Amino acid sequence: MRILAATTLMLAASAFASERQDQFADRFVPHWNATCRIPGHTIELTFDSRSGAPTEDDMVTSIRRDKQPPITLSLKPALFVAGKIKSAELGQCDNITGVLLKSGNILLLLRRDDRPSEDRLLAVLLNGKTGNVLDVINDLGAELDDTTLKRVPHGVRLRLIRSWQQISPRHEPIPVIELKTLLEKKGRLREQWEPAPQ
Repeated sequence: MRILAATTLMLAASAFASERQDQFADRFVPHWNATCRIPGHTIELTFDSRSGAPTEDDMVTSIRRDKQPPITLSLKPALFVAGKIKSAELGQCDNITGVLLKSGNILLLLRRDDRPSEDRLLAVLLNGKTGNVLDVINDLGAELDDTTLKRVPHGVRLRLIRSWQQISPRHEPIPVIELKTLLEKKGRLREQWEPAPQ
């Protein structure tokens, strides 16, 4: 009876692992683009996997403004995943989140796979006139299933996982959820955590 139970458990675990692997493979696109439109200009980002393998996390990102030659962004290679954060406002981009700030600059929020944990977000600030990169924050925090974006003066606010807390060795870690405010000041990004309302 114990052998049968152990065998059943092993088969269930194998099936679960296979399902997770299939889900991961379905998310992987070795080459994809995102287009951002701002008044008078079009900016295109390209995400390319050097190996074409989903497990290598080797995507490099390049940017092209209008018909100018593409420039490689100084982002750490990763598995970047297409997707937009929920927001009440229409964004400037397809496939990624893009926000036109009051300064005329553009805030891009990109999503990278952090398996087996939740996806993590990073921020790129672009000059709205030239398309040049002004600032990069490589890790804002982990995304929730219900993460939403809210506009605030000179930036945005997001509800994210800041860290994980181990309450007991017998229990799984629980997420520490806080609000991340991301502001532009003189062409630079400033970030701040604050407690999320219960």
